[in-house]
Amino acid sequence: MPVATYPCDVKSIAEQFPDVIANPLTPIHLHDGLKASKAKGEPIDIDAVRQAEATAKDLETARFLNGLQITETAKNRAITLRCIHANIAFGSDLGSNGVALEQLQQTLQQALAPMKQDLAAVKVDVHGIKEQLMVTEANVANTKILAHNRTKVSGNLALLQKWIPGKGTTLAMNLLPGNTRGPQNALTQMANAMPEPQVGTVPVIDHSITDLSMDEINKLIVFYNVDFGIKKPDDLETRRAMIEGFFRDYHRVTI
Repeated sequence: MPVATYPCDVKSIAEQFPDVIANPLTPIHLHDGLKASKAKGEPIDIDAVRQAEATAKDLETARFLNGLQITETAKNRAITLRCIHANIAFGSDLGSNGVALEQLQQTLQQALAPMKQDLAAVKVDVHGIKEQLMVTEANVANTKILAHNRTKVSGNLALLQKWIPGKGTTLAMNLLPGNTRGPQNALTQMANAMPEPQVGTVPVIDHSITDLSMDEINKLIVFYNVDFGIKKPDDLETRRAMIEGFFRDYHRVTI
């Protein structure tokens, strides 16, 4: 007697939602059910439906994943498996039913598309929350650094942590004295070569702020993504003084 096989692929929940296994809120006992899949031509597994339905039930009772809309996907997967098993058990025409099941699976894939978009939006929200937390931590640290700097002599100051995301390339470009191509090209090359500065980090400067060169000041503007109150006509000494004052005066820090 020929061995009954699956007429189409039945993907796992983990294939539909790749992050579910890595999610620390996902109980370990659900991993096997979430990773279970069946390939077209694979022998029928009599335990597959039971496992799929149990996984769907566990997901329905677990509130930690409700926002990711995984539960409905798990239910649909269990239904797909039960339809396949029922067709085989009651001797239906597997040729036509196989085509129908593939069409059903395509329909399920289309239904999953908006769910995946929702999941992507959740990832963006989580990233934004994490970034805002880093900004808050940097601002708290800077409050202490500024208090420390106000007790120090000129130039001997601690550097603030970066608290504004992104690079300040455009800010630095707008503050370049004159309109010559050379400095503009040099600034662009420097900014492009600089790794994306992370909130909470500090730049590397091996000498006093009062000895900063124009190029080093431009690097600080790009790194911190802030202009320090500098104006385009300001000369080098004025720019140094603005940065030193900025690193001392908490009220100059624009959050």
